[in-house]
Order: sequence, then C-alpha cells, then structure tokens
Amino acid sequence: MLYALANEEKAPKQFTYVNRRGIPIWCLIFTVLISTILFGLSFIGNKIIYRWLVNIVGVMGFIAWFGISLSHWRFRRAFILQGYSLNDLVYKSLFFPVGPIIASLLTCIIIFGQGYSAFTTHPFSFSNFLAAYITLPVFLIIFFVYKFVKKTRFIPLKEIDLVTNNIMFHQT
Repeated sequence: MLYALANEEKAPKQFTYVNRRGIPIWCLIFTVLISTILFGLSFIGNKIIYRWLVNIVGVMGFIAWFGISLSHWRFRRAFILQGYSLNDLVYKSLFFPVGPIIASLLTCIIIFGQGYSAFTTHPFSFSNFLAAYITLPVFLIIFFVYKFVKKTRFIPLKEIDLVTNNIMFHQT
C-alpha cells in the first residue's frame, strides 16, 4: 500500500524504489521497522500503548469499510445515472442499494459503540475515551487538510469517469 501511495505521489518518492527482484525494499524496511517498534512498545506501560494501538487500528479498519461501502454506493449510482445497464456488470451486488447503506450505518454504530466502556466507567475515564475515539478527529483532519492542500473535490455522480482503465470497457 505504501508503494502504491508513493507511486501516486501521496507518500515520499523514496518508497517507489524497487530492487532487481521487484521488491519495494524501502517500503518493506519502513513497515517492518514501525511494526517492530510498536510491538516492542506493547510490553511497556501496563499494555496501555497496546490498547491504544488496537483501538486506532480497529477504528481505521471500520473507517476503511465505511469508505468501501460509500464507494460502492456512489459507483452504482453513477453507473445507473450515466445510462449503463446493471446487467453489464460482471458482479451484481444482491443487496444494492440497501447493502451499502446498512454497512455504512453498522460501521458508524460499531465505531461509536466500541468506546462505550469509557462512558460506563465511574469515574469517567478521559484516557479510555481518547483511546477509543482519537482516530476519528485525526482521520477527519488529515482528510480535510488533504482536500484543501491538493484542492480536490467530491466528483458529482454524473461526472465520475467509469471508463478510463476499466477492463470492462476495453475488452476485445
């Protein structure tokens, strides 16, 4: 993933280097180094750092699934709005449009519900609250800063490019 981000100029250029076997060696070294450091930190501080890392990774996973659901919903809506037939799709989601909507709602419920223990502990534990929810504001800040700096926008459904690099439209 880091290699792909670097190729899209969304991560430092050094991560695009591959060795003669095609292995993105700097990406591999960086991710192994970070993983090793974080694993080592899990032994320090009565598992507090470990709990924070588990919460952060868990919330990021659900944010990713929320994005997948939103992308699926937007793709199918754009596909229909641009006049294509759903019968042209190689894979047809059985539960569209309800499936992505339910998935989005459930991921939101899970994200907000995962920190319920922070609210039920007496006295209120700000540390537990922060561990459960710090990922949300950090993600939103990074997202909107990226949108502002790169001057990107949400593409209206009618303008989404469904053809470029799409194998379905380029088969002979």
